[in-house]
Amino acid sequence: MIQEFFQRTLFKFFGNPVSVGNAVLLVIILIMTHIALKFLKAFIYKTLKKKSWFDPERATILYNIGRIILLLFAALGVIYCLDLDETWRRFLDFHLITAKSAGGLDITVGNLFTFVVVLLVARLVIKLLTSLLSRALETNQKLDTGQRFTITKLARYGAYVIAFLIAANSAGVNLNALVVGSAALLVGVGLGMQHIFDDIISGFIILFEGTFQVGDVIEFEGLVARVVRIDVRTSKIINRDGNIIIVPNRKLTSENLHNWSHGSDLSRFFVSVGVAYGSDVEKVRDILYSCALQHPDVSKNRPIQVRFEDFGESSLDFKVFFWAFRSWDVEFLRSDIRFAIDKAFRENSIQIPFPQRDLHIKSGLRP
Repeated sequence: MIQEFFQRTLFKFFGNPVSVGNAVLLVIILIMTHIALKFLKAFIYKTLKKKSWFDPERATILYNIGRIILLLFAALGVIYCLDLDETWRRFLDFHLITAKSAGGLDITVGNLFTFVVVLLVARLVIKLLTSLLSRALETNQKLDTGQRFTITKLARYGAYVIAFLIAANSAGVNLNALVVGSAALLVGVGLGMQHIFDDIISGFIILFEGTFQVGDVIEFEGLVARVVRIDVRTSKIINRDGNIIIVPNRKLTSENLHNWSHGSDLSRFFVSVGVAYGSDVEKVRDILYSCALQHPDVSKNRPIQVRFEDFGESSLDFKVFFWAFRSWDVEFLRSDIRFAIDKAFRENSIQIPFPQRDLHIKSGLRP
């Protein structure tokens, strides 16, 4: 009696009869999937939270990977309960692309589904692995911020290439046939996207050569900015006003670029000033040297030099050269030194002259 009850047909789904037993099993699968997802979330966000490598981003990645796997198993269970094995198989075997001339290129719905799932899981795994790699590199004192970023970036790109090959192989795609069949298309695309390819090649050159790295202060086309991100095609820099500027990589490799942070954190700067003719130039030299020396951000391990620049039209022109760590906000440092120079000049009665011009007036000219 009970067996007959569970074998009773409730409805038909895509022409397949669904019995009471199938419906009950379907409900059990859905409930178990819901419970498993709850358990997975609690395990990751409560149990693993005690681990030293745990952080919210990695927890989210782990949860998404586990959720995808559980939902795939649940979907297989639903297909079995609804007796859709044959229908699902015919759907997966449906041919989307068939090109015998391209060396037997044959893509089905199942191939595409496998390709997408493998890439999706690989993307999450790569994010988790690169996060762990970044944490491991942070403990290496021999590497600076830019070098750690470069290593992580290159590892990520390499992992994506491997993931793509694995996904294509899992989907049964013949890569040789794909390349042969799309050779002409690739040539056309390459001609139309020449600048983009230039940017990509330049991006790899920047990452490999380390001409500049994340965190470096650079001067590009008269603009002083800090590098915040280096991608394959473009790089992001932030100027002193806090504005993000996206620059194609080919410009950063083909144009003149001054890296203030390359090789040393110290950079040399100067402040110019003019004094009135007749001033005590020895005293001016001592004052300029003292004002630069007393600033806390000026390096005391590098020489401070005062140069008598020229006999100007209205003034005696001087420059004081100094080395400083604050290359990013050096304009404020220069401003501080100018304040100190102006105060010292006033205390020592040294004048900063206005521009002077001689005007000759001739009289007695007849109209």
